[in-house]
Amino acid sequence: MVDDERDALDEIQPLIEADGDTCYTAENAEEAFARLESDPSISIVITDVRMPGIDGLEFVRRVSARQTPFIEPQFIVISGHASIDSMQDAIRLKVYDFLRKPLSLSDLRRTIASAKQKVAGELLDRSVSESIAIELETQSRLASELQKALKRVKGRPTVRPKGPFGQVDQRDFASVLGRELRSALVPILGVARLMRQAETASVETVNGYGEVIHAEATKAAEILDTILDYYAAENGEIELNRSSINIGVLVQRVVEVFRQIVDAHRIHLRVDCPMNLPDVACDPQRMSQAFAHLLSNAIRFSGTQGKVEISVGIRHGIVEIRGADRGDGLSAEGSKLAFLPFKRDVKAGAKPQHGVGLGLTVASRFAKLHGGHVRLKSRVGGGTEAYLTFPAYSRTIKGEATESSAPEKELT
Repeated sequence: MVDDERDALDEIQPLIEADGDTCYTAENAEEAFARLESDPSISIVITDVRMPGIDGLEFVRRVSARQTPFIEPQFIVISGHASIDSMQDAIRLKVYDFLRKPLSLSDLRRTIASAKQKVAGELLDRSVSESIAIELETQSRLASELQKALKRVKGRPTVRPKGPFGQVDQRDFASVLGRELRSALVPILGVARLMRQAETASVETVNGYGEVIHAEATKAAEILDTILDYYAAENGEIELNRSSINIGVLVQRVVEVFRQIVDAHRIHLRVDCPMNLPDVACDPQRMSQAFAHLLSNAIRFSGTQGKVEISVGIRHGIVEIRGADRGDGLSAEGSKLAFLPFKRDVKAGAKPQHGVGLGLTVASRFAKLHGGHVRLKSRVGGGTEAYLTFPAYSRTIKGEATESSAPEKELT
């Protein structure tokens, strides 16, 4: 608080500090400048207008012109002899409020409380904007790397990676990757353009921008992760890190990851997953990814307000995780294509399908690494059931897995 009347400072300072705030005082603009230099995080400045030397409005003008990484403080100007000119100057300087002397202490406290809320909002805006800027920089770098990768693969002949999935046409790869990443990057670039054009934005607007960028950046990252998993599996570069884990807990954790998507699309999700199932020895990360691909497909193809069923059981030492949707289903040819990389069952008049076409391919490969497999049961108009199965082991002793002896749930 800046005022050339010491009595006013001594009267108001304890009242402000009684509300839990720290209040510094200065009897002139020079003292106030020194205080702001020593503590540039000061967020509210109360200043009298008429002071010897530098008056209150000139003080506000000079403070506002500072180059500082901190947010500009909110100014509350007080005066006992306010003229129309001084009030207009205060408006032009965008002071938070203009109060007349003699001060009403209740009005002053309300004004300070309101100014504190504005400061909190600006701090949140800055934090969100900085996070968005970091996200945009990351996505810009990612887009540049992807463009270079696409240039390298476009026009190349068919290649044959190691593994059981046969040929992968680089043109299929480039087409799918380009389409999916463009669909993720276009909203990010659009939001970035809006942010550059908007001089000011509310906290709600900035948060909305952040949610769009986060969602689309996550989508792009998932696409890349899936492609990297595919090529790592095909080239034999994946080593399993087995550990003992309750298969019911693993399934429930994956389901919770998709809970927001399920709720947003009003999908009825039924999970039959007893928590007393025995522990199994598997690579939790890879098995979670395999199940996540099955669940993602079931959610995607069930449609809005669709139904998805998940069930888990163990019989004769075999774990079976079943994911079923009540979507359009697949033809016999489509069921075969579903396991081929970058391929889809395209029907005339059908809606475009999102995804890179690697979900079941990767899930099947991870299952095989565990000694299991993935199979589909589907018919056009009758939905699809996907089964992920692998041997159940409760623990590993001296490098050898031992079959679980805990009670098993009968499979249906």
